[in-house]
Amino acid sequence: MLADNCPGFSPLVICILQKCLRLLESDSVTFKLYERSAISLYVSNALNLILQSQVYMKILPGLIDLILNEKNFDDSKSSLCEWRPLKNLLYFAQNLLKQERFTLLPMMESTSEGKNSFILICSKIKEFIGGTNLGKQDEVAFAFLSSIICASPEDVLRNLHLLLTVAPLHFTFYIQFLSYVLFLEPKFLAEVVNLWPNMFRACLEKIRDSDRNDYRGNNDHSLDRNDFIHLTGISLFSDSQVTDELAATSLGLFLRRAPFYALFSAFMCSGSYSSHSTRMMDILHSPDIVGLLKIKVTEGSTDDLVLFLRCVLFWANQIRSSYEADPSDTLEELFQICFTLVDCIFEQVLVDFAGPTGSVTVERSSFTKYVQDIIELILNHPLVALSVQYPLCCSRTLAVDKLHDSTDSLLTYSKQNFHDMDYLVLQLLIKVFEEFLYGTIRNHCSSQTYVFDERVLKAGRNLIQKTALLFREKFDACVGWRDFSAVLPYFYIIHSMMQFFSPFDLLELAHWMFGKVEIDISGCSSLLSAVLFCLPIADGALDLLYGYLKWSHDTSELYQFYRISDRSFNATILQKVYYSILDLVIHLDIKSANNCLLKAVNFVYNQRHLKPHPTSLPLYMLFCGMVIHSPMKLVLCCLSPTSKIKATILSLLMEVSPLHMSLFGQIFLAILNKDSSDFHDDFVILLPAALSYVTSHRKDLKFIGSILIFYSKILLENLSNWKSYVSGSVFQEEYHELPVTSYEDFHNCLKKSLLGKAITMLHYFFILNGGSVTKKQRLKIFDSVFPQSFELLDHDIKILNSCSHQDSLKLVFEIYAKISFTRLLLSPVESLTQHLEPEESNEMTQKKESKRLNCAKLRFITILVNSLDQIVRIFPFDGDRSFRSCSSDSYNICRFLEHYILNSFIELSIESKGYLDQLPSVPFLDHFIRSCLLHRFEDPATLKAIRCFLAALPETMRTLSSSEILGLLLGHSQFVSTFLSSDSFSNSSALMANESLLQPLPSILKSLDISCTDHKKACEFEGTTNPHLEERKLELIKLLRVLYHYKSREYNVGHENIDGKDSRELLLLLLSAYGATLSETDLEILHLMHEIESSEGSEYDKISEMDYLWGLSILKIKKEVTLDQLSSSTMTPGCESAEDIRKMLFRENIPVDAKQCVTTVLHFCYNRSSLTASMSLENLLHDKFGDTTEVLPNIFCDFVLGYDPAFILRFSLHSLVMDFIKPVEFSQLGLLAIAFLSISSLDEELRKLGYEVLGRFKLAVENCRRNKDLLQLQLLLTCFQNGITEPWERIPSVFAIFAAEASFILLDPRQNHFLTISKLLMHSPNMNFKNVPLFHTFFGSTSIHFKMERMWILQLLHAGINLDDDAKIYRRNKVMEFLLSFHASSVSDSQSSFLVLQVFFF
Repeated sequence: MLADNCPGFSPLVICILQKCLRLLESDSVTFKLYERSAISLYVSNALNLILQSQVYMKILPGLIDLILNEKNFDDSKSSLCEWRPLKNLLYFAQNLLKQERFTLLPMMESTSEGKNSFILICSKIKEFIGGTNLGKQDEVAFAFLSSIICASPEDVLRNLHLLLTVAPLHFTFYIQFLSYVLFLEPKFLAEVVNLWPNMFRACLEKIRDSDRNDYRGNNDHSLDRNDFIHLTGISLFSDSQVTDELAATSLGLFLRRAPFYALFSAFMCSGSYSSHSTRMMDILHSPDIVGLLKIKVTEGSTDDLVLFLRCVLFWANQIRSSYEADPSDTLEELFQICFTLVDCIFEQVLVDFAGPTGSVTVERSSFTKYVQDIIELILNHPLVALSVQYPLCCSRTLAVDKLHDSTDSLLTYSKQNFHDMDYLVLQLLIKVFEEFLYGTIRNHCSSQTYVFDERVLKAGRNLIQKTALLFREKFDACVGWRDFSAVLPYFYIIHSMMQFFSPFDLLELAHWMFGKVEIDISGCSSLLSAVLFCLPIADGALDLLYGYLKWSHDTSELYQFYRISDRSFNATILQKVYYSILDLVIHLDIKSANNCLLKAVNFVYNQRHLKPHPTSLPLYMLFCGMVIHSPMKLVLCCLSPTSKIKATILSLLMEVSPLHMSLFGQIFLAILNKDSSDFHDDFVILLPAALSYVTSHRKDLKFIGSILIFYSKILLENLSNWKSYVSGSVFQEEYHELPVTSYEDFHNCLKKSLLGKAITMLHYFFILNGGSVTKKQRLKIFDSVFPQSFELLDHDIKILNSCSHQDSLKLVFEIYAKISFTRLLLSPVESLTQHLEPEESNEMTQKKESKRLNCAKLRFITILVNSLDQIVRIFPFDGDRSFRSCSSDSYNICRFLEHYILNSFIELSIESKGYLDQLPSVPFLDHFIRSCLLHRFEDPATLKAIRCFLAALPETMRTLSSSEILGLLLGHSQFVSTFLSSDSFSNSSALMANESLLQPLPSILKSLDISCTDHKKACEFEGTTNPHLEERKLELIKLLRVLYHYKSREYNVGHENIDGKDSRELLLLLLSAYGATLSETDLEILHLMHEIESSEGSEYDKISEMDYLWGLSILKIKKEVTLDQLSSSTMTPGCESAEDIRKMLFRENIPVDAKQCVTTVLHFCYNRSSLTASMSLENLLHDKFGDTTEVLPNIFCDFVLGYDPAFILRFSLHSLVMDFIKPVEFSQLGLLAIAFLSISSLDEELRKLGYEVLGRFKLAVENCRRNKDLLQLQLLLTCFQNGITEPWERIPSVFAIFAAEASFILLDPRQNHFLTISKLLMHSPNMNFKNVPLFHTFFGSTSIHFKMERMWILQLLHAGINLDDDAKIYRRNKVMEFLLSFHASSVSDSQSSFLVLQVFFF
C-alpha cells in the first residue's frame, strides 16, 4: 500500500499555484482582466481535476489550503472575477481536509450590481446577428468569450437562451471552450436543471436519439446549421422567438462537447444540493444521463480511461463517506450511478485492447503497464479500504433458530445485511482479481497472459490477507460475545473472495475457527451459529484443494499467484479439518457438514481412475487415506436417521472402501430380516447404497437375492402409479451440476440419479427372478403406467421447450426411466443381457409371447413414435447441431433422448418381428418415415434409424414399403443439395484448351515431404467439407443402398419396378457428388452406383456412358449437352461428329489432379479389399443403431486419402481405349504411375486392372512412333514386361515406386536423373526384382551432384518400403546395414538421417 507521504502529483503544481497568485496580486498592466480571469480559471480547474484524481486526500489539499489561506479572501476579493475560481478551489480543498458532507463545491451568490462587460457585449450581439459587421466575427467572438470568462453565473443564466442559440450559429469553433467554461462552474448545471427542466429533458432525448444512429460518429451529429438558420431576427433577452426545441438542441451540442470529468463532476455536485436535490434526482433517474456519460467513456483514449476511473472512484468515495455520516436515498442513487460508470470504464479497458480477431492491438509492455496502473489504483483506493475494513450493514441480532441448520440461510442472511454500496465495491474487486490478477482477459483477448510486477501481485495478496485478518479479529470477538451480528459483513466479504484465497491459507483459517468453537458432543452446541460460519470456510477450502489436486499447479495461474509450490503445508491441518467435519456429521447431524463430507467422498470417488499430478501425489494419497479410514460408526450415522445426502455419502464411501461395503451389507441384510414395511421411503433413499452392494456382488446375484426381491416389491407396487410416485419428494433431485456433453454422459447422469438406480435395481431383479412376475402382472402394471394414453408424459411434451435446464433434465430423465421401465416389463429376460439379432428374436420370442403382450408392445411402439414426432416438431434441427428455439444444453439433452427413443423403437421392432409379420400392415410405419424425413432429414442418426428399422421389418413389409420410401427420399427438397453441397469439386480441367498439361510435375519423390505434411492435415473427414454434412451424406448413401437392395427383391417377386429415369438421374447425381477417393463416402457411392447398375440390368452402364468422369465435370457436361446428344450421330456445325463432341467435352472436363495422383502413389492402398470388406451390403443390413452413439475407430484416417485405384484404373483404361488422352498426357497426369503401383497391390483384381491398363498404354505408345518423348517410356514398359515371369505377378512396391518416378523423369531429358535411368534401362533387358534399382550407383556416385543423387535414392527407399516383401529385399541386399553405417558417418546430414530413420520405422 502506498504511504500517505508519497505524493501523487508533481511539485510543479505548487509552483504554478504560487505563480498564479503573484500574477493576480500584481498591479502590472501587462495582463488584462479577462486574461487574469482565464489564467485563474485554468489553474483552479487543473488543480481541481488533480485533486479528484488523487488516491489519498491529505497532502495536496493541505498544501492548497496552506497557500491560499495566506491570502485574505474578503468580500471585495471574492466578488472579483479573477479571484472567484481560487476561492472555489480553497473551499473544495478545505472540505476534503475536514471530510465534511458531500457538498464539496460552493453555491456563492454574486455581489456585482448593474451591467458588467458581459451585459455590454450581449447588447452588441444583436447588431452582429443583423449582419452589419460580418467582417468582425473573430473580434466579436473574442470579446464574447472574454466576457463569459469574467461574467458571474447569474448573468450567464439570465442570457442562457441567447448563448445557446447564437453560439452554435456564429461561434461553432468555440463551443468546445464554452462548454468547458460553463460546466466547470458548480452552479451552472444545477440552475439549468432547476430553471428549465423540460428543456433539459428534451436535450437528453435528442442526444439519445442521435447516438442511436451514430454511436461513435461526429460529436455534432445531432445538430445541423439549418436548425439555427432562422434565429437571425431574435430579440435580445427575449425568449419569444427562441423555441424550447432549438434551445434543447443547442444545449445538447454543449453537453456532447463538454469533457467527461467536467460534466460528471457537475452532475455529482448538482445532485448534492439540498435545495435542488429533488428536482435534480428526477433528472438523474433518467438513463439518458448515464448513457451520455457512457458514450464519453467509449470515446476516451487509453490515458483518458485511467483519469475517468480516478474521478469516478473519487466521487464514489466522497459519497460513501457522506452516507456513513448522514445516510440518504439520494446518495445511494448517486453511488449507483458512479459504479455504473465504473463498470463501463472497466469493460472499455478490456475492449479497447482487443482487436476484431482477439489480438492485442498495442504493445504487450505498454498494455501491462496500463493494466498495472488500474490494478494499483483500485486495490489502494480509500474506497476499497473503507468497504473492506468498515463495511456498512444493517445491525441485527443473529437468530440461531432462523438459520435452520443451514449455511445457505446464513449466506442469505449475511447478504441481506451487506449494504448495496459495499456490494458494488466488492464486485469491482472480484472483477479485478478474475480479469487481471489471474493473468487472462477472458471473453476479449484470446488467452493473453500478462506478467505483472511483483509489487502489483503483492498488493493483491496483501488485500486477501488483510480480509482474512479482519475476519479473524471479528470472529474471535463475536465468539466471546456469543453474538455474531458484527461478523456478518466480514463473513460475506471473505466468502465472496474465497475463490482467490490459497487453499492452504483457507484450510488454516477453517482449522483456527474450528479450534475456537467448543462443540458439545452430547448432541447440542451452544455455538451452533459459530459452527455454521466455520463450515462454508471449510467447504471452500476443500473446493480449492480439489482443484489443486485435479490440475497441475505449475500451469495454473491461481497457484502461480500464490506460489504454492514454494511453501510447505502442515498435512495435519487437513486431517483435523476433515475430522472436525466428521464429528459434526456424526454427533450433531448438521446438513452443511453433510454437504462438506459429500464433497470430500465424491472427490475421492471421481479420482479413482485418474492419475494425479506427481507434485500433488502425496497430498492426494493423504486425502484418500482420510476418507477410506473414516470411522465405521459413519455407516450407522448414515443409516439412522437417513437422508438423501447421507445415502449418497454412504454409497460413494462403499465404492472406495471395501470395509465399509462389507459392514453395510451385514447391517442392511439384518435390517431386512425385521419388519420394515413402514419405512419404504427411507429404504428408497438408501437404494443407491444398496445398489452399490448389489453391483459388487453381481456375479452371484443369488447371494443378495433378498435385497433384490425386497426392492422389487416396493418399486413395482409404487411405480405402477408412475405419475404420483415419480413426482414425489423422494425422487426430487438437483441436476444442474451434471455435465451432459455426450451420449455417455447422458447415460451416466441417468444412472447416477435415484430414478435411474431404481430402474437398474429392477433390471438385476428381472435377470435373477424375472419369472416370478407373471405376464398378467406385467401387463397390469403397463396398463397402469399408460392408462389409455399414447403419450410418454402425462402433460404436454412442449414444456421441454420452455423450462429451465434443471427442469428439462428432470423431465428427460423421467421419460428415459419410463421407457426403460416399460422395456423391463415387455421384453423377454434374454434381451436384458444382450442385444438380439433380427433372426434370433423371431425364433426366441414368437412362441413364448402371447397376443396380448404383443399388442402391448405394439401400443408402446406407437407411443414412442408419437412422442418422437412431437419432439422433432417442437425442436427443429439445424445444420450446425443446434436447435433454433432452445439453448445448447437443452439441445444436447433432447438429442440424447431422441436417440434413445429411436434405439428403443428399433429394438422393440426387432423383438416384435414375428408378430408384425402376422399383421396386414404396420400401423406406425408411414407415420414414422414421413415424420423423420420431414423434420430430421439433415440428421445422420435418424437416417441410420430408418435403415435399421427397415432391416427389422418382416420381409414382405419391407419389400412393399421400400419403393414408396425411395420415392419420398428422391423427392425430398434437400436430397439434391445434400449431395452437391461440397467444396471438394475441382474447378478446372487438368488439360488446357490448347491440349497441354496445366502443371506437369517433374518428380514424385520431390513431393514426398510435402505429401507427409500437407496431405496429413487433409485426412480429417474427407479432408474438405463440413464433417456433419459428410456424415449426413454418408448415411443417406447407406440408406439408398438398403432401399435399392429391397427394391430389387421387390422387382424380382413381381412388383412394379421404380422408374428407370429416376435411376439414371440418381446415377448422374451420385457421379456429381463422387470424388473418386478412398474416403468412406466415395467408396459407399461407388458401391451404390454398381448396385444400381446391377439392379437395372447388365446392359445398363451409365458410368461408362459418362466416360468415367466424376464430380464437377458431370455437372458441366450435363449443363452443356444432354445424354441423347452425346450418343447421337447427328452432325453439329463446326464439328465432324458426335464422337468429336464427346472427346472435346471429355478433354475440357478431365477431373484428374496430378498432385492427387502423386499422393495416391506415395500413400497407395495395397490391400483395398480389406478396406472395403466392412462396407459389404450384408454388414449394412445387420448394422445396429446402438453403434451410432459409440465412438468407433475411423480406419479411413490411418492413411492419407488418395484416389481409389480401382476406379482410376477403369477411368484410365477407358480413356486409352477411346483415345481421349494422349500417352504423354497420360503419363504427365500421373495415371501411368498409379498403374505401375497397382501391380504391386495385394488384390489380384486390382493387379489385373493394372496390367490391362499398362498393356493398353503400351499399344498406345507403339501407335505413336513418331513421338520421340515416348521412346524411353516404351523402354521402361519393355524392361518391366520382360522381368515379369508369372501371370498377374505382384512386383515389390519399391520397384513400382521406381517405375512411377521414372514415368515422370523419362518425359524430360533435362531432368537430373534422366541419363542414369535411361542407361539402366538400356543395359538391362529385363528388370531384376531382387535388387534395389540404382542403390549402389547413387550411393557410390562421384559426380558433382552426389548429394542430390544420394537424397533421391534415400527418398526412394523411404517411399518404397511398404510391405514385408520390400523389407526382405532390403535385408537381402544388406541395405539396412549400409544405411546404419551411413547414418553414423560424418557425411550424413539432418535430412539424410531423418530419411534413414523413416526407413527403419516404416
